[in-house]
Amino acid sequence: MPKRGIVAEDLYRLRYVSDPQVAPNGAWVAFAVTTIDRDGELYRSTIHRMPTAGGTPEPIAEGTHPRWSPDGCKLAYLRERQVWTWESGSDPQQLTNIAGVVTSLAWSPLGNQLAVVANVSLPSAPIGPTEGLHHITRLKYKGDGEGFIYQQRPQLFLVDAQSGEAGPLTKIPYGATSPAWSPDGKKLAFITSQEDPDGSWDRQVMSIPLDGRQPEQICVAIGAQELSWSPDGRWIAFRAAAREYDPSVNFCLWIAPATGGDPINLTASYDRFVGNDRTLCDSMWGRIPQGGVWSADSRTIFFLAADCGEQPICHVSVEGGDVHRVAQGGQPRVVFNFSYCPATGSFVSAGGTPLIPGDLWLLPEGRRLTTVNDNWLSEVELSDPERLEWRSKDGTLVDGWLLKPLDFDPSHRYPAILEIHGGPYRQYGHAFFHELQLFAAQGYLVFYPNPRGSQGYGEDFAHAIHSDWGHHDYDDLMSGMDYLLSFGYVDASRMGVTGGSYGGYMTNWVVTQTDRFAAAVTDRSVSNLYSACGTSDIAFSFFEPIFGTVREPEQVASMLRQSPITHVTNVRTPTLIMHQMEDHACPMEQAEQFYAALKRQGTTTEMLLFPGACHELSRSGPPRLRLQRLQWMQAWFANYLKETYAHV
Repeated sequence: MPKRGIVAEDLYRLRYVSDPQVAPNGAWVAFAVTTIDRDGELYRSTIHRMPTAGGTPEPIAEGTHPRWSPDGCKLAYLRERQVWTWESGSDPQQLTNIAGVVTSLAWSPLGNQLAVVANVSLPSAPIGPTEGLHHITRLKYKGDGEGFIYQQRPQLFLVDAQSGEAGPLTKIPYGATSPAWSPDGKKLAFITSQEDPDGSWDRQVMSIPLDGRQPEQICVAIGAQELSWSPDGRWIAFRAAAREYDPSVNFCLWIAPATGGDPINLTASYDRFVGNDRTLCDSMWGRIPQGGVWSADSRTIFFLAADCGEQPICHVSVEGGDVHRVAQGGQPRVVFNFSYCPATGSFVSAGGTPLIPGDLWLLPEGRRLTTVNDNWLSEVELSDPERLEWRSKDGTLVDGWLLKPLDFDPSHRYPAILEIHGGPYRQYGHAFFHELQLFAAQGYLVFYPNPRGSQGYGEDFAHAIHSDWGHHDYDDLMSGMDYLLSFGYVDASRMGVTGGSYGGYMTNWVVTQTDRFAAAVTDRSVSNLYSACGTSDIAFSFFEPIFGTVREPEQVASMLRQSPITHVTNVRTPTLIMHQMEDHACPMEQAEQFYAALKRQGTTTEMLLFPGACHELSRSGPPRLRLQRLQWMQAWFANYLKETYAHV
């Protein structure tokens, strides 16, 4: 049968693969598959296993974050905010009942215990009654997707692998995260902070003996994350920044002597962000952070990095030297997570390409192990993105991708949509994007660039917009549109612009600076940097390091100069404003300010507020609301960029 173009409802057909874990003997790989239950309007994650050599995946239990026991006989995983276990021939069993939300787990090398991180409430002694009230004493008291978190800190627990008995290992005022076992099972490394981490990025890497002795400091690092202990016991690896923190800084891969001492930056000469959280798409589920993974001989560390739209597995020697890539078997792709098999020297990765939403791959061979979306893919026709490069206003080389309509004919002129990514310190890349493919199927040219501020092109490229939003990034976007227009198949009178988060900020900025776009859709945006610095849950970790504080008049003036609300009287573009009512990263008042200003001055505008949704709506929010969001974007652009209009 002939294939069809993607529609918004295909959102319910997508299956998301995440978190592969190869068993110690290398024979099996466990992983999670997440689907949308349309009847219940919720996401269901199921752990599967399959032979690493290939075969049919076998569903074994509902849950996420599968982790093999050292003997490979059991899987521990997370379900309903607790630890569960499964072994072949038995039903899944709930292991823990901790009075808190368990967020991660790690088996001891002997397999008799697990270290888990759980967010638990701290004791307090308020001076007055608090029943029915929110009594707040922390700087960071709310979190996007979490709500109020002022009473909670992460702490480490030791759990008996048989009985499930759990005892607190830490009761640290500022919490403890990222447990990593020593190879002999006698110590646990973890990360904490001497200063309040709500307002400081200094982190302590600690080691605690399990014989009752006091924790010992290994080193201090800026923003240390994701510890891993070398198999020979000599080193502890982690990700951290190489200079004073701001959101544009590269995180690097470091090692420190396990006995304590100065850390060594192994990727100091590798001008790329180390980690798996820089690439944006709507087909990556869970965003489980991944740090360094050791080779069996402790001489090499494997890691993920953002590099010009790719997210490859890389490796570096503990003795330093150049960073190298692991072969991927052909087509560029984005690796979400990976697991290393020392027995074979191979990797099982969860990842995707522009035309494959997500599957497991065996690397470096490049063989696809799963085909979870192939039934759906057999029905739909996709647009294969074309990579473009152009020179910006000042000569800087910038790149991005273009999706063409499925019936593309270069002799015709098409409406175009500029999609601006969030972050801004993120990147578009070689990953499947349902939203972008949807617009291409609707007959639009879809242009999605990586302007300055994007990660993956070096720290200078990302830092170029530091406290200067709407300058080089705007020039890069507009020069990209000029380049697109030079091809002759873009209808300049039918161009739209959209984006979410920072992309929403830039959409707001664009319509205050130019009338070249016939329609705009701004999503979970920022319109007033000054007020965002007082209401956002990331004000102190994101906005202040970039723009400064609201206590300094010069910095306030700079914030207002860079705020779209300051220039709102210039807007003539019909603008749809969408915002999530539980968004704490870009609070709803940011949308309300922009909407009220546009409405009062007579600019064509409408506002959609999504109840019960947070900042992550477009990627993992309530499915029905995700669908409505896409339908409204389609309708708005159809109304202003096409000759015919079909209302939602």
